[in-house]
Amino acid sequence: MMWRIFRKDCRQLWRLAAIVACAQMTNAALRLVLGPFNQPRGLVTFAEVFSAATLLGTCALIVAAVHEDVVPGASQDWLVRPIRRRDLLAAKLLFVVVIAQGPACLADMAHGILAGLSVSESVGAALSRSTVMLLVFDVPVLGLASITSTLVQVMGSVIGIWLAVMVGVFAGIIARGGAPPPFASSGIQWMTPAYWAILACSTAAVIIPLQYFRRATSQSRRIVVGAVILAPVLSLSTWMPAFSVQQRLSPQGSLAKPIRLAFAEGGTASWSTGGTSGRTLLVPLRVSGLPGDSVLMNDRADVRLAGPDGGTLYRGKTTRTLGYGNDFVVRTTDGGDVSTRQQVVLPEQVYQRLRDRSVRMEIDYSLTVFRLTAAATIGARDGDQRMDGFGRCRTQIDADGDEIELGCLQGGRAPSCVSATLESVTPGRQHSTQWSCAPDYSPYHLQLYPDATSRFTVRVKLPDDAQMSGPGGERSEVAGAYVRVKSYQPAAHFTRRLVVPEIRVLW
Repeated sequence: MMWRIFRKDCRQLWRLAAIVACAQMTNAALRLVLGPFNQPRGLVTFAEVFSAATLLGTCALIVAAVHEDVVPGASQDWLVRPIRRRDLLAAKLLFVVVIAQGPACLADMAHGILAGLSVSESVGAALSRSTVMLLVFDVPVLGLASITSTLVQVMGSVIGIWLAVMVGVFAGIIARGGAPPPFASSGIQWMTPAYWAILACSTAAVIIPLQYFRRATSQSRRIVVGAVILAPVLSLSTWMPAFSVQQRLSPQGSLAKPIRLAFAEGGTASWSTGGTSGRTLLVPLRVSGLPGDSVLMNDRADVRLAGPDGGTLYRGKTTRTLGYGNDFVVRTTDGGDVSTRQQVVLPEQVYQRLRDRSVRMEIDYSLTVFRLTAAATIGARDGDQRMDGFGRCRTQIDADGDEIELGCLQGGRAPSCVSATLESVTPGRQHSTQWSCAPDYSPYHLQLYPDATSRFTVRVKLPDDAQMSGPGGERSEVAGAYVRVKSYQPAAHFTRRLVVPEIRVLW
């Protein structure tokens, strides 16, 4: 009976299924054309919109298949016919796997192979994405369709769920005095989509059997409402509990044990003359115990300034901007000790109170140390090769002729942090190293959107005497050079407290 229901759905919905399959193939073709550099730029926006439309088409196909045999109500034909509930559910699941997700999986495989990835890497990436999409997107859509009767009801439910979650998120922002969620633009921001995915999958796993075996629509809808209420809860969490979870997930936690932070002996704090937001205090630091070929990232730092009596004069984050900037830069090839400066941005009124005063400074750090995981070289101009740890990579001179663009595409996780150095053919010629870091501390790799591949790009500045008037220019310096690229991945997450008993800042 399962196969008869499956064939019936295919006959009824073959036109819509064909349109969705063509859209999935077209989406893969667009990503193939864009390549690792996402060029031409004019096609990027269209590709993004088309990818979103493809997801909506897949959603509509799943809803249509479920609504071929509507679950709510008491007038459905399948209720009075000798159809076993488990056969009906199995047929719908089979349709989702084969018809809704199958073409997307094949498109991802073809994209990876045509882009130059190995067959095994392409197949693995496509199967991984399809499996996760099935669990966190397709099955929840099937569950939502099972408690509704029309596509309009599904659309209304999706809009209502989205609005309710956004209200919860914005309520948290208001409660924090306008501050964004604590995970925003940090390496642990993976926790929010992971929480939502687990919540959606768990809810679907509960309501789908309830609907198909007991037809408990009212109870199922109450469960969905409960899940929607729980959805914004994680955004109300604070930083330290979440980061403590991340600490336990450290791949190599022992690497952090010898790392220490201290105020640089003989150093003097000073005020930066640059910047447009408040006053920036520069605190000289000494970082010791670093492993070789490593990078230390400051995920978050909370500072407290106290007067001689111990009273708090100022408390806040060292920087008010989101993400990872140049407020704390620690990189080393040989390991050991590194000197750096911690930037502390203070409001103007705080600066006026603190100038020419001695204060006690306490900084609580949440840190991550990165270790070298892969290194390779590629020709600086028109390079095209596969590199272990990076995937299929290419290089090109940008349109202005002043930078080398390196772009890589692979089936696995893209590097969290990459360094690229132009190696000159001229003996003794030294070039600066360019860094591109976008930390992602997720313990697993899930590439869900817009396709099964991950990509990254990094730009290497050319020296003035090697720059060209355009991409077609010629310089022997570039023609014989190559780019040395290194990949770094997070190894250990840890916390440290820095205490400076007395620090005097002068202007």
